[in-house]
Amino acid sequence: MLARATPDPRKKDQVNLNDEESRIMPSSDKWFEQAYNAQAAVDVDTMLMTWNGVR
Repeated sequence: MLARATPDPRKKDQVNLNDEESRIMPSSDKWFEQAYNAQAAVDVDTMLMTWNGVR
């Protein structure tokens, strides 16, 4: 069963030791999920991607 999102970590919260770049993030429906924070910048005139990164 999934846990509701809270602002602070609890005693039984876990850390993913397999993938250091992913994070446990709150989702839009107030639950948590293992996810990546991907970001991109696009040039408005040419619609070409000018930068990307995963945090």
